[in-house]
Amino acid sequence: MDSESTDVESIAADAPGAEPALRNGHAESAADPALWERRAWVAQEAENWPEAHARWLAFRERFPDRMIGYAADGVALRFMGRFEDAEAVYREVFTRWPIVSEFDLLADYAELAQVRGDLDEGSRRWAALRRGFPDRHQGYVRDAANLSAAGRHAPAELLLREALARWPNELSALIEYAHVAQRRGAGRERLARWEAVLRAFPDRLDGYVGTGHALLDLERYADAQTLLDRALPQFPESLHLTALDARIAFARDDFAAAAMRCSVLRQRFPTDPAGYVGGVEAHVAAADHAHARDLSDAARGLFPHDLGVAVAWSSVPELVKDGDEAERRWALTCGQFPTALHVKSRFVRVLLQNQKWEAAETLLDSALADKPGDFGLRRSHAECATERGDWPDAEARWRSVIADFTDSSAGWSGLGDMLRRAGRLDESASALRIGLGHFSGDADLEQHLAWTLTYQRAWPEALAAWAALTRQYPRKPSVLGGAAFALSQARQDADLAASEGASAPVTIPPGPLGPQEPHGLEAADLQPLLMQFESLGDSCEFGMVQRKFGAEPLGLLRWASTPPAQLTAALDNALGGVGDPDTTVVEASNGEFVTWDRRYSMHSHTFIPDTSEPLAGFTERHLRSLRYLRRKLLEDLKAGQKIFVYKSDAGLSDREAEALHASLRRYNARTVLLCVRLADDAHPPGTLEWFDHGLYIGFMDRFSTTDINFDGWIELCHMAHELHHPGQPLRVVS
Repeated sequence: MDSESTDVESIAADAPGAEPALRNGHAESAADPALWERRAWVAQEAENWPEAHARWLAFRERFPDRMIGYAADGVALRFMGRFEDAEAVYREVFTRWPIVSEFDLLADYAELAQVRGDLDEGSRRWAALRRGFPDRHQGYVRDAANLSAAGRHAPAELLLREALARWPNELSALIEYAHVAQRRGAGRERLARWEAVLRAFPDRLDGYVGTGHALLDLERYADAQTLLDRALPQFPESLHLTALDARIAFARDDFAAAAMRCSVLRQRFPTDPAGYVGGVEAHVAAADHAHARDLSDAARGLFPHDLGVAVAWSSVPELVKDGDEAERRWALTCGQFPTALHVKSRFVRVLLQNQKWEAAETLLDSALADKPGDFGLRRSHAECATERGDWPDAEARWRSVIADFTDSSAGWSGLGDMLRRAGRLDESASALRIGLGHFSGDADLEQHLAWTLTYQRAWPEALAAWAALTRQYPRKPSVLGGAAFALSQARQDADLAASEGASAPVTIPPGPLGPQEPHGLEAADLQPLLMQFESLGDSCEFGMVQRKFGAEPLGLLRWASTPPAQLTAALDNALGGVGDPDTTVVEASNGEFVTWDRRYSMHSHTFIPDTSEPLAGFTERHLRSLRYLRRKLLEDLKAGQKIFVYKSDAGLSDREAEALHASLRRYNARTVLLCVRLADDAHPPGTLEWFDHGLYIGFMDRFSTTDINFDGWIELCHMAHELHHPGQPLRVVS
């Protein structure tokens, strides 16, 4: 059989309806362009892009005067990522047919420029399409998507308003109009636009999904659940609604339920990666890093070419501060998805965290050479200068972002953050207020301003700003953490002033600034429970547990690291010398003021940026605070009402625990000490042992400030409190 006959048989294999004609006359069939075209479309519709390209190439060789062979191949090449080859195919089309009136071809041509990131050329092509086809809405909607995705939301809005004026109920225009509001962070406007989609198309899934996610972002969780309950009977097999169900649990901080619902998602839709990506996020949020790692590895094996899975897999090491592994994974993902600009931006952030400034700049320079107008890259470029501490360069870059992307608030947020980190607090507050004048209600701008006011120690304004944020975002970790820090600093300043006979700088509200809810735990009394305890070291871990649940006791050693022998010596000496300028070193380290007590090897964080004020001024005030906190700790020890907590990463022997306990009991015979050790074969995690009167030994599976076992700590605290105060209600302790 000759080669042409073999070729014809391969056509018949893909197009069985043509078999009789092919078998009756090979030569005649081989000359039939419809059969060759059909063969190419089979591969195209199966999204087998390499095979489709090969078949369209063969089609063009036999039938060079048929435009479809070029137009369809341009699409196949685009999906293969071969953008330059696709451009060459379209150039050949316009050379052979100078006047093209094929709408789909021109739309695909414009889409190509959009996909390869050439914003200006994409918009030029879409504008040409609109002129040639003024009665087709696609030229408006798809150009708007192109502009908005690149951060140019204002011109996108204008195009969509024009489209909706001409086609009021065009679904794609309504949906993209909602997406633009989403991209520019306009939460309430986004909800209103999705609700318009839902009203116009009550039988379409899009409106329910978009409205549900908009409600979630506004933290209207009950309304989102009500909407979901209404939608599920109408679309019982919807992947998107099932995923929304998991997102609602995640947003409520019920991470166990979110993980379970993502498991259901994986079972019902095993070929879709959404259940895996969502499950990784839920396990990460629950600080269950082992399951997050295992699930991300499994997803990577099942979906090796999925971008979302690759991003989730790359993100896991960052959570446990494994910078080297994070860098390795992001490098692999960046190489696998070279056109995914947000992946490059994430990779840059990891490089910055690892302080690899030159590598980050090189990656950004390369990316910006190809996509100079990309908003994400420009923002990363400015962030890079900020992280390097090159304040003049950073300021110039952020002001350039503001000038070029006038419809985005990110430039003002970045500038305000950079000015604050440079110690220019008044200028930071001014820039952020200008930004809020343009973008009223923007959450990032408001949060940055609250931080700037906090570092200015402008307590009336700062606490009011944090209180407003906690009311609006009662479950947002960054808001709750910032509010807790500001409140603890304000209380410390107020108490210090009172101890020195001065008037308080602000009236401190009782309790947290906003509503505090347990993070995935059923106990409703965690904040008052944790206020019964005070950490004596030897790390910040227990202090971070308290902060997570809104407990902010003022404690000398809450953020300190002190070895057991030196801590015992300090207590035996009534903490003599703490806060004295002769024995206390205050210095800048890694962007933060830190302290070191020479006598007791007591190292402590302050969490105050070293650029917030001159070292001399900070030192004078902080030494006064240390002396006040020393007096307070001695008073608490004498009162004997708190349960003191101590753990040592290096291990704590029975003798060291007994010596520390004896030192504490010299102040009050009722003083209780909870020492915590790592679990062993004889003591599984969660075990609490009575060691001596008022001395308990608890066991944890791990010590970490990045992978904290919150449930384990809470369990030990509950048991210790119940053993020491059986059946007694929790007291209010400051």
